[in-house]
Parts: sequence; structure tokens; C-alpha cells
Amino acid sequence: MYDLYHQKIIETETNQYKDFYLLDVLREVSAVPVYIGIGYGKTANESKYNAYESMKKMERSRQNSVYIVFENGEVMGPLETGRGAKKQDSFDEKFYRAATETGLSVNTIYKVFGGIVKEEKADFTSRELAAICGVSVRTMDRIILKLCDAGYCEVISEKLMHKSGRPSRILRLHPLQIHNG
Repeated sequence: MYDLYHQKIIETETNQYKDFYLLDVLREVSAVPVYIGIGYGKTANESKYNAYESMKKMERSRQNSVYIVFENGEVMGPLETGRGAKKQDSFDEKFYRAATETGLSVNTIYKVFGGIVKEEKADFTSRELAAICGVSVRTMDRIILKLCDAGYCEVISEKLMHKSGRPSRILRLHPLQIHNG
């Protein structure tokens, strides 16, 4: 399905559709042609159809290639790759490194940092983060503690959210540099 968030991830991971590391890796270990098809659309079915259309274009070329079919029917491809260049600090490696440094699961790191990218803001309360990640506030407080200890999060202020009770911490998460710009 056409989703700007996921499109940005694909653009970032492929250096604006210029470097398909997976294709380079598969080229080294596979004797048969490898095809990568990416499709965008307004619905999941339209995206799937466009991905299938891009795959049909590649099968005709009979060589390692990447094609993209966009929502408007525009076709991009065949796209060149880095020709075996080793990719540095990929999307997955950044999540894995953060998980290792914090003692949290990669899935938890993805939920937190993927959620803040979707929200397009930098500062959150633990209640807001808990809602984004679908966990309890108590669980999020434990996650935040680990993120703060590892330097991925800091408390920047406190704000009284209700007429009574403790003020809520305002947290700033430091991005994993999972997108450029």
C-alpha cells in the first residue's frame, strides 16, 4: 500500500533507488537471475499488482535487475546497483546495534523509533510513547530507562499534565539515523 513512511525507508535504504544491497549479495551467491520488484499503490492490492507488473518486466530482461512501478503507473528501471559494494550501517544493523546496547529486543527498538518517525515530532511523554507502541505506561517506563542509560533518550523537561499528581517527563529520543533529511 502506498505509504510515505515506508517509501521513505525504501528510498533511504536504497540511496534514492541507486543501491540495492540485497541484489548485490544475491548476485554473489546465486547462479540464476535475481529480480526485485517494488510496487506502490493506493491500496494493498494495487501495490501488489504494481509489484507483479515490475516483476514481469524483469523476467523479460533475464538478468539481475530491479524495477519499480509507482502509483501513477510510472516505471523506473532497470536500476543499477552498487555492484557488490559493502553497505555500511544499514537500517537493520542500526536497530540491532541499538538493541544490543540497550538490552531491548530489535522489535521493541523498531516499534519505538518507527513510531516516532511516523509521528514526525521529537518530544514525547511516556504515556504517548506507550500508546504509539501498544504497551502499558509501566512497560514503556522500563523501556525508556534502558534507552536513557544507553544514550538514545533523555528527559528534557517536566510538565504538569493534570491538575494534580506528578508532572510528566518530556522525553526526547535521539534518532538512529534511519532516514536522511
